Amino acid sequence: MGCGKQGYLIGYGKKYCDRFSANLHRFTSAGIKWVSCVRQCLIDSLTPHYDLYPYSESHSTCGALEQAAFETHVDCYINCGFCNICIDNKWALWKSYDIGDFVSLIAWEQVRQVAQKCGGWTKCF
Repeated sequence: MGCGKQGYLIGYGKKYCDRFSANLHRFTSAGIKWVSCVRQCLIDSLTPHYDLYPYSESHSTCGALEQAAFETHVDCYINCGFCNICIDNKWALWKSYDIGDFVSLIAWEQVRQVAQKCGGWTKCF
C-alpha cells in the first residue's frame, strides 16, 4: 500500500518498530516478550486490511488503514499483558515512545482505555 512516508505503515508503524527494537535492551525479559507479542498482534490485525487494497494510494484507503490500526492498539497491548509489564518497564516504554505523538486525541483516548483496563492510572503511569 503506497501511503507514503507519512502514512501509518511507515510514518507510525515502522517508526515504532524501529524505536522499540532500538530500546529492547532496556526491557525486562517479560517486557521483551510483550514487545514481540504486540508487534505480531498489530501485524496480524492489519494484514486483512492491507490485503484488501495492497496497491492503493488513495487517501481514503490510507485513512481507513490508519483508523483500523489504531483500533487494534488497545486490545493488542492488553491481550499481550501490558498491565503486567508496565511498572517494571516504565523507563523502557518512555524511551521507546515519541512524546510528540501523544498530542493527538486518539493517542490520549488509547492511553485512557489502557489505564482503565489496567485498573487505573496509578497501576502503570
